[in-house]
Amino acid sequence: MAEVISDKPNLMEDDERLYQMQDERLASLMTRKANLLDELSEIESNIKDILRERRERVYSASSIAPIPNEILSTIFLEVQRNGKANGVRATEVTMSHVCSRWRDIALTLPPLWNVFQHCQARSRSSVQSTEERLRAYLERSGDLPFDLWIDFTTKRNLRGHRLLSLLHTVIPHLHRCRVLHLLSDQNHPLHEFQKSLATASVPLLEVCAMCPDYLPPLGHIERSQPNIFKNGAPSLKYLRLDETTLLSIRLPLDSVVCLRIERRRAKASAWIPNSILDTMLSLPNLQTLSISANVFHLQGKGGSTPTERIMAKKLENLRSADATLTAYILSHTSTPSLRSLTLQNFDLNEDSMTLPDELDFLSLRTLTLTNPKWRQRWSGYDVRNLKKMIAASPNVEEVILWGDSNDSFEVLYSTFKAILGVSSWTKIKTATFSMDPRNPRETGYFKQFVQGNPELELLRLPATCFTDPKFLEWVPSRVELQPNTTKLELPLPLCSLPGLDWLDREGDLFGLN
Repeated sequence: MAEVISDKPNLMEDDERLYQMQDERLASLMTRKANLLDELSEIESNIKDILRERRERVYSASSIAPIPNEILSTIFLEVQRNGKANGVRATEVTMSHVCSRWRDIALTLPPLWNVFQHCQARSRSSVQSTEERLRAYLERSGDLPFDLWIDFTTKRNLRGHRLLSLLHTVIPHLHRCRVLHLLSDQNHPLHEFQKSLATASVPLLEVCAMCPDYLPPLGHIERSQPNIFKNGAPSLKYLRLDETTLLSIRLPLDSVVCLRIERRRAKASAWIPNSILDTMLSLPNLQTLSISANVFHLQGKGGSTPTERIMAKKLENLRSADATLTAYILSHTSTPSLRSLTLQNFDLNEDSMTLPDELDFLSLRTLTLTNPKWRQRWSGYDVRNLKKMIAASPNVEEVILWGDSNDSFEVLYSTFKAILGVSSWTKIKTATFSMDPRNPRETGYFKQFVQGNPELELLRLPATCFTDPKFLEWVPSRVELQPNTTKLELPLPLCSLPGLDWLDREGDLFGLN
């Protein structure tokens, strides 16, 4: 738009008259422009009205129009639930823009608006519009329990456009938060928000992720007393932490059922005293523990050795992705209720992972071994640890042996042979293997396994096995055969809590492609 010069210079008489005429013409043009803009706005409004009337007429003639509002409300909620299950986001927004009747129903249906999601890496919205969206969800959800899922992590240069104000917007509503799931990074440090959580009341909080991925200044590591939710979190069941959380944040843990700890940074930034791990293992209600990397000082690496066995009375599911950590937990913890054990990147070398002889896994029903490792490839495979585990778990009913590359086949078959060489397993009902037999000798291992497990009901093998009819001729009719999918579905989900439709699946390092 052309700039109107308002400063009037010193002019001669003729120039003065010309300048005055230009002023009058400019004023007339500006008036015409304003009138045109008003007319354009009116035209756009009329177009919207006509389109809205057309939609209303089309809708009124549709078979959906006679459906009562109560049934439409149920349909809306079911569409939203299915959308979440299939990764479709913001279906509530789409439904509220179909027609005026649908919008009226949607805006007065609080269950449609009590889940707010924001992922900074995928978002192109401004800070203001994102804040307005959150405020709208908070208002429309009424007094219902509220689920807040925010992932601040991004590789983009934010140029100061941070979204930490979102967290302060939700502070007055923390008392009704059922989910507070925060993944962050150095662009969005959480320490200021952390201060606001010190005395916050969170009676309904069931699911919490507090992953700053931000190193605080070096100094004292908070070890014991909670410094957020000091008044307690009586409903907290699922908790996700990273190694930087453990450096500065402590939550009340007595009610936690599922605990997920991971290293989100590529390189080790700090080591946490193993006394903190010992405390977590002995939590009174802990049933599921998932640790994707060793972030603790263990014995031999500056940590102390427990003077007596740690009692994990209710621990049913354990997932570990580090051999040293696995050896520490299994060596120093009593787990009388352990039913599922998932070991990723487990090392067959006893020099790396030494288990005691006095193991007791009588309650273990599912053992999953994924991506086995071997450091001394040409010296033979040391499977003593594995044999100890098999001998100590005679009641196993499901075994999964999985590698995601051809490089692991040799180790997988060595593991398979160790399984065949121990007679403790005779109750296996379900078996999943990722190995594709390459010769008659390897095919013989599978035959031996099936013959040694008379209760076997289901056998999952690579899809390539099903292209050769002769390969499967030896399988008894009592055994159901299924081809593996390209992705391993572990028997233990990341979190399985009653009453919650869906939970955090982002970045689960135990998911294998």
